[in-house]
Amino acid sequence: MTSCHGLERDYVTERTPSATAMPRTGVPTRASALVFSTKASLLRVHRLMRDIAPGTAPRRQPRSAALREAPVIASVSSPLWTASGGAKNHALNAGKIQNLRAALRGIDAIEVAAGETFSFWRHVGRPVRRRGFVAGRELREGCMIATIGGGLCQLSNALYEAALDARLEIVERHAHTRIVPGSRAAEGRDATVFWNYLDLRLRAEHAFRIEARLTTDTLEVEIRSHAQFADAPTASLFTGLSANDCLNCGQVSCHRHDPDQPRRMATPIAWLVDAPSPEFAAQYRAEAGPDDILLLPTRRFGSNAQSWPRIGREHTADLTALQRSIALRLHAGRAPLAALMLTADARMAAAHARALSPLNTHLVIAQTLLPHLWRAGILQGRHFDVLLDRLPMHALHHILDTARARHAESPTLGDFRAPASVVAAERAALAAARRLITPHHAVADHFPDRIELID
Repeated sequence: MTSCHGLERDYVTERTPSATAMPRTGVPTRASALVFSTKASLLRVHRLMRDIAPGTAPRRQPRSAALREAPVIASVSSPLWTASGGAKNHALNAGKIQNLRAALRGIDAIEVAAGETFSFWRHVGRPVRRRGFVAGRELREGCMIATIGGGLCQLSNALYEAALDARLEIVERHAHTRIVPGSRAAEGRDATVFWNYLDLRLRAEHAFRIEARLTTDTLEVEIRSHAQFADAPTASLFTGLSANDCLNCGQVSCHRHDPDQPRRMATPIAWLVDAPSPEFAAQYRAEAGPDDILLLPTRRFGSNAQSWPRIGREHTADLTALQRSIALRLHAGRAPLAALMLTADARMAAAHARALSPLNTHLVIAQTLLPHLWRAGILQGRHFDVLLDRLPMHALHHILDTARARHAESPTLGDFRAPASVVAAERAALAAARRLITPHHAVADHFPDRIELID
């Protein structure tokens, strides 16, 4: 239930924190781990009691579009993946990315009013499994260990560095007690966090906006504001020790010893599909491997239930598929079909998303599911291909608008529309996709430089 943090030295509010490292006193033991957990629990209670008084705890800042077009006054980018490591390192790195994906739901697009305080934990919330957090790595007792919510320091580091560049007031920041590989700790541009008592808190005399997202390979954080702030705070250099890594430190007597294992280079693909077509079924048969997973609506009912080939692992969304079938039958002719289908597609996308593992870093996605997965943030930090079986929504809307102008008497030409937010999500997702795959020449014509036309 933690994120990346150092030894429990700096647990009070710091305006100008030091970065002095604590020396390693020996191999961590189960007794020291128990002492650590007890101390952490007491410090959580202490922070809770401090923040419980009226007016002391920072409030949750709202999402807004007021500053969406404001100038970018700070921008920070950091890589998501390490260049080396075995199977366990890869799994924990994927877990870190999932933790970032979950945390960004509370961070991206918030706007902090003038004089208000931004609190990292107030927006991220407690990192527990039921909220989508998984095992990543954190710094504890001088070592990098696996724990739920591990890796969130990459986000707090980026936020702190962006805050320095944007010249925000640093209300609270805690330095790591050891250098975490790949972080900015050596330059003093890092900020460790630990639920709930090691927080990162920022403030400014003018309103500012935080934008945070994952590309396929990087974490990107931007701060926008119309104001020009004062001189940037200075960062003190870190001169302490590097953190040990429980995957490769060689301390076999340690109770946390967990050596890394060789990893096969091939990465299993998750296929998130809906109704089959002969062309896409053939594509799946040609490209899928035995370790891939097929997420499909159902194998239990319907004329197309057996149309997808059986190759690797499978996961079905039978209840969601049944609900969709019943809804379409009951409401046929009584509600716009497009609206019903979009709602059903969103539910199917959510069902497939729940079955994904953090290790599913490469996806192949049916077009009907694409905008809903994009809006939910599921595609952040992942590579993905798209199976296109129709024109993009904005092109369909243009055709329908033209037809409606010619045939104003039609009772249905005005019904088949998707909300602007869904159309925008599809366009953004298509632009970010690695491959676009279709058997239709008319669809391929919309993406002349990026399409893979199949038979």
